[in-house]
Amino acid sequence: MADNILTTPWGKPVTGEKSPFIALILSFFLPGVGIIYAGRVGLGLVILLLSVLLAAVFVGIIFWIYGMYKAYTMCTENNRIWAEYLASRT
Repeated sequence: MADNILTTPWGKPVTGEKSPFIALILSFFLPGVGIIYAGRVGLGLVILLLSVLLAAVFVGIIFWIYGMYKAYTMCTENNRIWAEYLASRT
């Protein structure tokens, strides 16, 4: 059964659905936290750190927007893989 482990393109095991909306909301309030929720802890911490360090600068806003976008798309990809897995079981 270990050979049948589903993984995302970034190597995280897919164990169920993730809410893209929750990832978006998390990233809205704390840049990078939605990415951590989606499974890429390192990238999420980098976005969070850069956003905090550059909060007073326009570049911080770019990381904030990118973090929301990335969190949403990563959860959508996770859900697509999970749906394909569930469909293959029937």
